Amino acid sequence: MRGNTDIMKIWGATEKLLIEEGILTEGGIMENVRESIKEEGRQEGMQKGRQERDKEIVLNMLKEKVEIAFISKITGFSKEEIEKLKKNS
Repeated sequence: MRGNTDIMKIWGATEKLLIEEGILTEGGIMENVRESIKEEGRQEGMQKGRQERDKEIVLNMLKEKVEIAFISKITGFSKEEIEKLKKNS
């Protein structure tokens, strides 16, 4: 059982060092994993929100009869993507 005690001592020292370096929080590894997952979810949500906003902008520009080439240049959408949005709206 001495091996387990040594491992626990080593882990304790490693965890302390990781906390001091800002790699781990006091909550430990699982807390860090949870926070990473939350942040990843926030980033994905923000990205989806931007994509939806961009689609709305393209659709509004199409309603205003703006040329597809100009919409593509301004928004970064390909002409094919714009045509597809136009067709599906």
